[in-house]
Amino acid sequence: MRKTCFTVGIIVALLVGIAASGLAAPKWTLKCGTVTAPEHSYSLGVQYFAEIVERETGGQVKVELFPNSILGDEDDLIEGMQLGTVDMAVAATAKLSGFVPEADLFSLPFLFRDYDHWAKVLDGPQGIRMKEIIESKSDLILLGYWGCGTRMLFNSQRPVVTPDDLRGLKIRTMPGPVDIQTWKDLGAIPTPVAWPELYSALKQGVVDGAENDPANIIQQKFYEPCPYISLTDHQIAVRLFLISKLTWDRLPKDIQEIITKAAAEATLYQREVDALSVEEGLEILERQYGAKINQVDKTKFIELTEAVRQDTAAKLGLVDMYKAILETQ
Repeated sequence: MRKTCFTVGIIVALLVGIAASGLAAPKWTLKCGTVTAPEHSYSLGVQYFAEIVERETGGQVKVELFPNSILGDEDDLIEGMQLGTVDMAVAATAKLSGFVPEADLFSLPFLFRDYDHWAKVLDGPQGIRMKEIIESKSDLILLGYWGCGTRMLFNSQRPVVTPDDLRGLKIRTMPGPVDIQTWKDLGAIPTPVAWPELYSALKQGVVDGAENDPANIIQQKFYEPCPYISLTDHQIAVRLFLISKLTWDRLPKDIQEIITKAAAEATLYQREVDALSVEEGLEILERQYGAKINQVDKTKFIELTEAVRQDTAAKLGLVDMYKAILETQ
């Protein structure tokens, strides 16, 4: 029987508690931060990973989850990993664009046709190549590509079914150049706002809307100020499950191998939970919270964002990778 991501979260928490009992005191305690709620697929994936690591290391390694931006927003988490004050995190590709600009290729709108295409790209040669780029330009080790749903537009003002409906709307974006250019090309006014400040910014009218997956819209209660949701599906999100290289280098090889294997298992689990949360979340938003769900004709959205896809690939020197992604079957 299929379980909801919320039910799965309870089960995982119980498993972690059971596994922890009777084990020796840990030699290594790793702090892992996320910006999402404990029941979000990020956090569930980390908990699943933590249970495997603790079990397989006989309690030598304990992974502690810090959800809800307790350790800071994603910029803080990435900086902390570079400095060694944070051990692990889940972060958006756009958050690496300041020092690994190539990562922004995976932030392009309408890059992936569907989930199957997304997985084949990330688990194939182009995903391996991006991992090598990230690790060569940062003090980060990429343990897995995670999902964050299919991103959709939501706003407080009106239904959006065509790009023309976006004109004049201030849409919150991440500060990465791809996100900003995407919404500018679609006719909106892109306005970077830090994730922990987004709810209040929406409530106070600093921005009129934003974009995210259904699980985050529910868990952060964005549906309260923003009842209009448009199924733009403009991005099948790529998220990075990362560990600080400073942390990695102080772990013995056998522990590194256990972490690598556990991350592979947790990646599959997180993706499954994340995919379920999209379908489930839309149903909850409409039936339970009264959100107004609007279908859109994606053709015009795709046309208006063609330039940002091609220009970004050229600017990053990744035209060949971009073409390879499009050609992946």
